[in-house]
Amino acid sequence: IEYHKKAIAVNPDWEAAYLNKFRALLLKNAKTSLARKEINKFIKITHEGHIQYQIMLNIYDRKYNKAYKEALNSIPYAFTWIGERSLYLGNLSKLLNDEEKAYKYFDCAIKELNLELNANPDNAEIHSLIGLAYAGKCNKVEAVEDGERAVKIAVTQKNKILESEMIINLAEIYTKLCMFDEAIKIVKDSLVNPSLFSTKILKLDPVWLPLLETPKMKKIIADNNDKILTL
Repeated sequence: IEYHKKAIAVNPDWEAAYLNKFRALLLKNAKTSLARKEINKFIKITHEGHIQYQIMLNIYDRKYNKAYKEALNSIPYAFTWIGERSLYLGNLSKLLNDEEKAYKYFDCAIKELNLELNANPDNAEIHSLIGLAYAGKCNKVEAVEDGERAVKIAVTQKNKILESEMIINLAEIYTKLCMFDEAIKIVKDSLVNPSLFSTKILKLDPVWLPLLETPKMKKIIADNNDKILTL
């Protein structure tokens, strides 16, 4: 966080510095209020809405109806990849207990993301998002296949940040499919090794709630918190 602050001081117009600080704040303390301030600065610099980050924060704050309306009123091009909007709407429909609507959105996301994949066949992020959409539909084979494919691509590209993101997404896929042992192995490794993950995010993002209920995960979090307290 201190280095991101220095980066902003050196170049106040550099968008990435604000976004990196935003992510670091969430990883460190899970305070969405601080993260929102950073995104507001980000919006002033870029003059764009960056709707996906605002939706994410509302999900973290359990404001599902607000997040759903924001996603519904947004345009597909407001997201990094066309298909992400449908994926958000599918996830939010599930959180709002509308399974029928969720499945329709997941189907839409898969179609849209596959069109993106035609132009970017070796894009790890797109494969990962398709895997998450399949996991939302509980299509185990397809979900795991795309999730694992995303990790393999990231590894071959020797991009550690991308690799960390794809590994966490794979754990999310496993969690959605109730493959808790597989998810816990990834989460445990991500908590003890350098990664874009933390126990704070684990508790903040509702996608992990089923995993948090398992005795294994409760013990891992307790052990991890004990180590942090002794630092």
